[in-house]
Amino acid sequence: FNKKPLKTDDRINLSSLYGYDVVKDELYITANLNFQTQFAEGFDYKTDSTNKISKFLAPAYLTIGIGAQYTPTQWFSLNVAPASGRLTIVNDEKLSAAGAFGVTPGQKARMELGAQMIANFNYEIFKNVVFTSKLVVFYDYLHARKLNAKNDKYGCRFDFDWDNAIVMKVNDWLNCNLTARLVYDEDIKPIEGDSFLQFKEVLSVGISYRIP
Repeated sequence: FNKKPLKTDDRINLSSLYGYDVVKDELYITANLNFQTQFAEGFDYKTDSTNKISKFLAPAYLTIGIGAQYTPTQWFSLNVAPASGRLTIVNDEKLSAAGAFGVTPGQKARMELGAQMIANFNYEIFKNVVFTSKLVVFYDYLHARKLNAKNDKYGCRFDFDWDNAIVMKVNDWLNCNLTARLVYDEDIKPIEGDSFLQFKEVLSVGISYRIP
């Protein structure tokens, strides 16, 4: 009972999308903004609970993009932003000195200019069972990076972030959720093993209340 608690999930994700209707309810010219970070410090628990590997604003990602969104149905949309800027922030002396999360060692920020694609899927597959999926892909135009975080040649220059969830509504106040997230980014050095692929699966039961 003297073990320290382990953090399992910690995400701050703020998104905003503005669209100008070109083809009614189907095609839009869009501007989107996304900010991601975490609240509490993260540690490499396989080593010990003092080896800090992340914290609030280390890293943080701010992405702004201009493009178009195609929405053929109510349950699917595809946004392509060929003019997108992404700022990676590592506001920690030790992590920035180590060049964590793709920044130049000693620097606390890194700017990328590229293209971003966001695909959203939200569909009720069975009664009271909803499947949602969001795929975000980013490609950087400017940085001619010859080596990835392991000092190897890049196997893939695209960054992927794929979120999936199945939400099962038991009744008006009880939900059961199964979520899975897959992340691939060769600018982030793996904590364990050689693969840049990160995968997380969570099963949760929650209580919800809608304010009238």
